[in-house]
Amino acid sequence: MKLDRLVKENDLARALLAAATGAMILLALAACSGADPTPAGAPATQPDPTPTSASGTMPDPTPDGASASADPTPNGASAARPDPTPDGASATLPDSPIADEREGFASVSAGTWHTCGVRDDGKIVCWGNNEYGEATPPPGEFASISTGYVHTCGLRHDGTVECWGRDCEGQATPPSGEFASVSAGAEHTCGVRNDGTVECWGDDDYGRATPPQGRFASVSAGAEHTCGVRNDGTVECWGDDFAGRAMPPSGEFSSVSTGDEHTCGVRNN
Repeated sequence: MKLDRLVKENDLARALLAAATGAMILLALAACSGADPTPAGAPATQPDPTPTSASGTMPDPTPDGASASADPTPNGASAARPDPTPDGASATLPDSPIADEREGFASVSAGTWHTCGVRDDGKIVCWGNNEYGEATPPPGEFASISTGYVHTCGLRHDGTVECWGRDCEGQATPPSGEFASVSAGAEHTCGVRNDGTVECWGDDDYGRATPPQGRFASVSAGAEHTCGVRNDGTVECWGDDFAGRAMPPSGEFSSVSTGDEHTCGVRNN
């Protein structure tokens, strides 16, 4: 009984610490601009679709005295719905990521409130929240894309990194020079240089933007921690280690991906 009580108390302490950590992230983001980091129109809870003072039951649309089985189609009229598209107008939104189904994507990256993808022709298309311009990519061609919390970074074909969106901690101000890959986190960004060294920029709380020395094949920036795959396949992480998210297991991996409070990797086998 005493052991069960200690386990329950330990679980409760972890839950409270996780909630406090999430609140600290939101407060830090809000402090950057003095505004609520939650995008406008994105409520924390799902709103009740039933109008105020309205009944939860759908009203009967049949007029008084009318037969419910009557055919609403006028005599001689076609039962098909009319085309609402004006003459000469395109029925497909030009900014839609699926505007041209014949053109596919080479890669895609999902952030917290928005998503971006690299088309086969190298152009970037984004959709979702765009409060800080995180879903408004610059023109030109890119080799890869990475979406963070409210900022986005892309790797040009010449190896330079370009970022857009919120930049309150410098997370969207990349250093000059060539990179092999880039990863956008919450308030920091990291990239692998062509020589295999990792360079990070933005907020460095918990040391998440202070990578260790040595060469890496890839890197992944999370919320408050960062992990990278060494050239020998081992994974090394740095930053906040709450819940063991920055404590990778031994062995060889081919890739790694960091989340808010956990990390996953693909083994070589």
